[in-house]
This record gives sequence, C-alpha cells and structure tokens, in this order.
Amino acid sequence: MLVKLNPQGEVVFSTYLGGSGNDYGRDLTLDSVGNIYVTGTTSSNDFPVRNPFQALRVPGGTSDSDVFVTKINPSGTAILYSTYLGGDDDDLVASIAVDAVGSIYLAGSTKSSVFAGRTIARGSSPLGLNWSGYAVKFNPAGTALDYSFVWSDVRDDHLVQHAALDNAGNLYIAESGFVRKLNAPRRAFIYMKNIPAGVLSVAIDSQGNAYAAGRTSTEAQNSSNAANNRAYVAKIPPDGSAFAFETSLNGTIRNPVDPNGDAGSTVATAIAVAPSGAVYVGGYSGSFNFPTTNGSTRSRSTAASTQDAILFIIQPE
Repeated sequence: MLVKLNPQGEVVFSTYLGGSGNDYGRDLTLDSVGNIYVTGTTSSNDFPVRNPFQALRVPGGTSDSDVFVTKINPSGTAILYSTYLGGDDDDLVASIAVDAVGSIYLAGSTKSSVFAGRTIARGSSPLGLNWSGYAVKFNPAGTALDYSFVWSDVRDDHLVQHAALDNAGNLYIAESGFVRKLNAPRRAFIYMKNIPAGVLSVAIDSQGNAYAAGRTSTEAQNSSNAANNRAYVAKIPPDGSAFAFETSLNGTIRNPVDPNGDAGSTVATAIAVAPSGAVYVGGYSGSFNFPTTNGSTRSRSTAASTQDAILFIIQPE
C-alpha cells in the first residue's frame, strides 16, 4: 500500500497497489512536481500495468517474482505508468531514483539468465545462478531503457543493498563489502571501493563524496568470544581514493546484570547528508550503553535481546 501524510501527520491519501499475488514495496521517490515512483517485487500476473516496458511477468525462481516500477500522480488517484521488469529466476530491487528530466534509475540483484536485455553467465553453484548486480535507466516515458548494466561473477554473489544518484547521472551502489560508482554515459565503473564492512546504505553530497553505512564485526573480549557488530560509517572521495574518514560506534555492555558479557550489536541501516555536510545515520542497537549526548538511557528492565532504534550525527570538520 501507499500512504501520504501531511506535515501534521494526517493522512492525505492511502491506497492499495498490487494484484492477486504477493506484492512488496521496497523503495519510493518523488520528482520535482510531486509524482510518486514506487518499486518493489510482485508475483502477481495481474499487477496493474500502464504503457509498460514489459507487459507480462516472467515466472521462475524460488519467490516467482519480478520487479515492478509504478508512477502515480501527486494526488494518488491515477497510475501514470507501470511495468514489470524481470527474467526467468528471482529478481530483487534495492533502490529507485529519478533525475531532473524524469528518467528512472533502478539498482538491484537478479538470478535470471536474461535480465533487461542482458544475458548473464551461469554460476558455479550446483543450485544454479548466483546473484548478479544490475543498474538500469528508463527513459522519462518509461517505455524503453536508456541503458542496462549487469555485473556478475560465477563464484560470488552480488547483493545490492542501496543506491544513490548524483546530478551528473552517476549511480553510487552499495553492495556488501563494496561501494561502486557507475558512470552512466560510459556504462563503466569509475571505482569499485572495497569496504571492510557489510554496507547497507549509501548517500552522496554535492561535491560527489560518497558516504557508506553498515556494520563491521569485532571479536568480543570475553569468555564467550562472541562476534559483535559495530555501526560503521565511511566517507569516500569522488575518485574513490583513500577514505576521508572511517569510524565505528557501539556500546560496551549488552546486559547490565552481566557487565563482563558481550557488548551487543549495533548496525547502521540508513544514511543521509545535509547541505551543511552533517551526516545523519540511523539504525538499531542491542547494546545497553550505546553512547548518547542528551542523557537518554536504556531502561535496565529492557530485555537484553531487545534492539532499540538509534540516530547519531557526524558533524563536518
């Protein structure tokens, strides 16, 4: 479903979007006039399509799902454009973005042997295809692809987690262990930056710096020797050279009645950059004493297995 709230938190409109199968929204964005672009996956043969690039769902895979892309008018009363995008196996989508002229960008992962016009080599796994990463750009009408780009390795999976678009049309793609910068006109990677963490989100600033957020594991210094996740943030310059900064953050105690136990895990799942350069990071933590600046504390009665939402801000130098 899709819901629009006004600044006071009141519902402006609310609608279903889907067919008779399983439909899952994954990401959405707006253009300059307020049109709404939604993407996700669907196993519905009757998902609503309008002027589609791909009119029919291609069955296959464990989830039997294809990606969908739908454009809805600002009042939520009409579908302006809607299409399937998928192949003969499982297809996932991570992000959607729209540029100033209305072109639509998607990034995600696929196991299909043919996706968006690209033939993909089969993996070495006895279970069949490995996951390949993809990025596609639709023309503003949504009826054709300006480009489709796929990267794969017969030995490894490429599971795209998130992507961000800059004003020049470059896509910054977060994949576990990597941030990739894709130059659209050349259809080539400007850089593939190895990240010592599981990357879950990426953002960019007006200078083309990329900011990666995710989690990195450390071995707890206790008798259980359990691995704990720490929230991870890094800043990557426009050419993908050495990090401008890297940092990680966590508490030291998961269970207040066992101060010698493990620290609990903290994960950064979302990141954004303000015009001032301040970096906003959201996620969750299971640490009892995750550091705070406003005196807030976690209740001692909260179960040690519980995770709380977190937000922290990294100020520019």
